[in-house]
Amino acid sequence: MAMWLVVAVVSALVFIGDLSEADNNITTVHINDKTVYINQTLDNLDWWQTAVIYQIYPRSFKDSDGDGIGDIKGMKLLLDFVPNHSSDRHEWFEKSSVKDDTYKDYYIWADGRINETTYERLPPNNWLSAFGGPAWTWSEDRGQYYFHSYSSRQPDLNYRNLDVDKEMMDVLKFWLDRGIDGFRVDAVHHLYEDKELRYEMRSNDPNARPGDYDSLVHNLTVDRPENYDLVARWRQYLDEYSKKDGKTRLLFVEDGRGNTNETMRYYGTMDKPAAHFPFNFDLIKKIEPGSNAEIVSSTILDWMSHVPRGNWYNWAASTHDTSRVASRLGSHMVDAINMLIMLLPGTAFTYNGEEIGMQDTAIGWNQTVDPLVLTAGRRRSRDPERTPFQWDDTQYAGFSTNKTWLPVNSNYKFLNLKTQMKASKSHYLIYKRLVAARKHPTIQIGSLTIHIPHADIFFFARELHGSDVFIVIMNLGNVTKIVDLGQYYSAKRDLSVYVSSVYSSSELNKVIGQKILLFSKEAIVLSSNEFKQQNAATFNIVSPALLLLAFVLSALINSTFR
Repeated sequence: MAMWLVVAVVSALVFIGDLSEADNNITTVHINDKTVYINQTLDNLDWWQTAVIYQIYPRSFKDSDGDGIGDIKGMKLLLDFVPNHSSDRHEWFEKSSVKDDTYKDYYIWADGRINETTYERLPPNNWLSAFGGPAWTWSEDRGQYYFHSYSSRQPDLNYRNLDVDKEMMDVLKFWLDRGIDGFRVDAVHHLYEDKELRYEMRSNDPNARPGDYDSLVHNLTVDRPENYDLVARWRQYLDEYSKKDGKTRLLFVEDGRGNTNETMRYYGTMDKPAAHFPFNFDLIKKIEPGSNAEIVSSTILDWMSHVPRGNWYNWAASTHDTSRVASRLGSHMVDAINMLIMLLPGTAFTYNGEEIGMQDTAIGWNQTVDPLVLTAGRRRSRDPERTPFQWDDTQYAGFSTNKTWLPVNSNYKFLNLKTQMKASKSHYLIYKRLVAARKHPTIQIGSLTIHIPHADIFFFARELHGSDVFIVIMNLGNVTKIVDLGQYYSAKRDLSVYVSSVYSSSELNKVIGQKILLFSKEAIVLSSNEFKQQNAATFNIVSPALLLLAFVLSALINSTFR
């Protein structure tokens, strides 16, 4: 499949057990002196709330036909819905460019301006592309400018045209009728723009050069009120469709702008729900090398406290567009970050390779394939985090029998799935136990309490009345620390090691005393003895029994550069 037809992510959903007989109390989240309500019971949790969504980059996950490029044969598809724009090669745009009666208003067209001094033709206003430079491109065929939030190869669709609105509903129905279980809506914040095409104000950002996207305040082209209404109508359509078989079709959106208040509006309201949740980028954007416990705590608290009551959380540490955890934060932090993702309240996202601690791969200019770098002038390539999955230590890391589309990381000889599956302790085996812990009622709906015993020690507990307790402790600093557990947990029950980071000396199932010694970057999960440790041994993340869900572009609205 051509690259411009394939978006970067595929998901595997891990369905965790039947817990219908467990305690059904609604629980709360306690963080310092603040309370955030989970407001869920076990009997009303839906499939997507207990799932692990495992994102894979199709071209780099597994090559089944030996052409050096990954494919998605045999996978059930969950569509990556990119409704903001189409390709400039799309039939709609080609017909719109020549003012075809049906398609002439499918895109945003406007006349240009004339410089009164030089008589130079200029764009309609000062709007900028997210990739930098003018957001308007001249069409010789039509004699007008067209608007594009991203590349000039990606013209924005005009949702003020009711025919476009209906076309998108038809796209949703097309895929739902073929068994799609939901949609991830990409670039959702760009769906509508100011109808009057008014100029945007300067941001006065001292770091932004003229023409840089951040040089303007994008209040007229981003997160417009109409965006939320449109997402709500899509949600309504999916909910109506779901009534046919009682199976929820998931709708979540990706709004990476960083304005938390605006992002939260995509949840909708109790009377008019929109997305099931917006994708949470906070751990990706806010946790950096050297971040202390207070930064981790405030990052978690900020997101949870903003989520409207009655809605669900989600957590992710990397994507196909961001540097991997091992490269961004260090390999010693891989297990600690996976503990956060898996054991905090909410849906967990894992980008393929994070379960084995894959690292970014050095890519030379002559090996670069990221079109945003080659043709759109983007400075940072996304290729390093998109290299082939490292299955084993054979040629091409077991990904393919042929030369791969991006080079395999040279560390595949020792950093690969097969080696970690056979090891006595590895990132992968730790990840298995973390996923298995998500079967537990405490992890699904239990309360969350965060403590900061020291600037470098991040400590959180998950508790549920009548159920087991889970405690996670991690040393984010560079110096060994002793944590007095008794100050933060009254020892009503013995606690033992459920799982510990790969460099930890703590033994599995060992009963822990009041004081715990944690080395630099060490992380540990403790649980009460009532939790049967053998439960964790039965889960295999690469089992064929997994339901694989692939995010792909609709051929009707494929995007050349996303």
